Amino acid sequence: MFLRTVKSQDKQSIKVELNLEEDTLYIKVKDEDVKGLIKMTEDLYLEVGESGNIVGIQLRNAKKHIVEGIAHRVKKLIEESGDVEEKKNKEISNSIT
Repeated sequence: MFLRTVKSQDKQSIKVELNLEEDTLYIKVKDEDVKGLIKMTEDLYLEVGESGNIVGIQLRNAKKHIVEGIAHRVKKLIEESGDVEEKKNKEISNSIT
């Protein structure tokens, strides 16, 4: 299990927990008791506190979603780098003629 606490700019703590055994990612954004859950997708749930604000985020099947997210980002970076290479080659070609 991986647990990390991060301080935001307003000094509020955000706790991130990755449980590989249960394959869940949990983000606690507010230190408040949970009143209910909102199901966003089959694997994504938002925890709502007494105040009605979102206090936590649960992601089930986390490994799959994290790997897919990374793969999508890498694909986008590769595509963008191809665009940069094409533009650079075009500029070189235009400067020669």
